[in-house]
Amino acid sequence: MSLECLYPLVGLTDTPCPCWDADKPVDFDDLNESRSGLYVSQSDTIPLRWVNGPADCENGGPIELLIAAREKGVRDFFKGFLTAVQVNMENPYLPFDKIGDEYSNRAQTVNSTSAGAYFEPYRIKGGMLTITGVKLAFWSGVTASTDIDVNLYSSLDMTTVLKTATVTVTANRQFFEADFATPFVFDLKDIRRDQNEKFVLAYDIPSGFIPVKNDTERTACCGSRLTKVELNPYLQISCNIAGAQAATQSDLIDNRVKGYNTMQGLIIKADFNCDYYSWLCNLSQSPSENIATASGERMYLGLALSDGIQAQSLVSLANSLLMGSRVNRVSLIDDPKKLYHIRGHYKKIADNAIRNLAFNMPKDVTDCVICRENNQIVKSPIMG
Repeated sequence: MSLECLYPLVGLTDTPCPCWDADKPVDFDDLNESRSGLYVSQSDTIPLRWVNGPADCENGGPIELLIAAREKGVRDFFKGFLTAVQVNMENPYLPFDKIGDEYSNRAQTVNSTSAGAYFEPYRIKGGMLTITGVKLAFWSGVTASTDIDVNLYSSLDMTTVLKTATVTVTANRQFFEADFATPFVFDLKDIRRDQNEKFVLAYDIPSGFIPVKNDTERTACCGSRLTKVELNPYLQISCNIAGAQAATQSDLIDNRVKGYNTMQGLIIKADFNCDYYSWLCNLSQSPSENIATASGERMYLGLALSDGIQAQSLVSLANSLLMGSRVNRVSLIDDPKKLYHIRGHYKKIADNAIRNLAFNMPKDVTDCVICRENNQIVKSPIMG
């Protein structure tokens, strides 16, 4: 998620005064967009004339100070949101970096000319699957350096190759790896479970080559207390993992093809990330619209997001003004305690907004967080 999607939510200044036109960049109108109707500098927050006081060659002009304050405000607000979620909630999914076991002290029986492994992910809102490449090992048959293309497919279209990694194998009983030119990234909310969609890694077996017989998962032994999922955390996101052999790669998931509990010499280099924050970007597109239910949940949260980013930007701006070395109206004539009061006031607003968004996160935006106490996202009244 790029934080820039949050910038247009709050504008820079609402003053129409032409006195500051000389300091405005050519793209000021775009920079000053406010989808919420709120601005960093307003007559009832920190007026632009106050911002102009500390402007100098080091701090920049007043508009530059506002731009910097909003950028830091957005960053600090987003960081605060992430912290609030991580402190009070947890990710139910364990991390992993591969699919399949690397045990390679057995030979796979070869009955056909193409082989592969596939897995069928669950539909997970907020779940991002990334496949970067593969590892491949053969039990026997490798007598010289050999390039083998491993193709990635969706089972819904076995005629279209999504990605290819070319593995160069130079020895037997050893895993060699290769990456795709660019990673394959898939949002698991889009998986077609109703169509039993799987991701398939497939290759043609060179004549005389026999893959290693590596299992789809590790098993516990010797009194180990580790669970199957702890040993194979990718099982949390997938309901079906298997290997297959067929006459052609496109036939690997045919219902008539025998499935194996082995990976056919393959290891899939994959990881899974949970996204519980991109919904803020979507929320910023229409912060005050009631686009959820009759309860207006999204509307309240949109307003909280707007207020929070404005408030955090004002905290950043107040800090800049207080730290400025140049003598100005606020430091010389007005009581500088005004800025301290403003900073403290808006810090409370920003903190409340962060709590509102973290504790009232809509259930329909992600499956990636659960409350630490009762494994549910608790709904509570919006805090003022």
